[in-house]
Amino acid sequence: MSIAMSAAEPSSPFACPPAPQALRPPPPPSLSPSLAPSFAPAEASVAPNGKLRENGLAETDRSFALAIHLSPFAGMMLPLLFLAPVVLWLIRKDHSRFVDDHGREMTNVLINSVIITVAAAIFSLPVITLIITIPAVAIWYVVIIISQIRAAVAASKGEYFRYPMVMRFLT
Repeated sequence: MSIAMSAAEPSSPFACPPAPQALRPPPPPSLSPSLAPSFAPAEASVAPNGKLRENGLAETDRSFALAIHLSPFAGMMLPLLFLAPVVLWLIRKDHSRFVDDHGREMTNVLINSVIITVAAAIFSLPVITLIITIPAVAIWYVVIIISQIRAAVAASKGEYFRYPMVMRFLT
């Protein structure tokens, strides 16, 4: 005695029939190319100089990453612009993983700079510790300024960059 199954019935007692068309979610709306996130599958490669480089990167993303690294120099003139890298990062971080990475790195530098400046102010209260704190803070800022220039050059080439001597609070 053979039991024939119709094509509409599932082949296994555990299989579920397909959902009716009315219960399926609608397709995602299409975004314009300028607003579409560029979190596509990894298109990064290692450049001949050994640095990680993003291939097919939009000029807008390079410009934002470059501005993120150079805008703290404007903060030296107008202290309110100290947060310009964070604002630039927040504007574009959902659209490009390249800008997101450079923005997180610069934000970590800013957090470290605040911590080091506050710690230096606290530790320099006894006059004897000025001998240590002033050169240490000066070395920190020289290294960071040189690294900012190097990071801006790397961003303009579409390369990723890591600052030296930075604790990474945002990963």
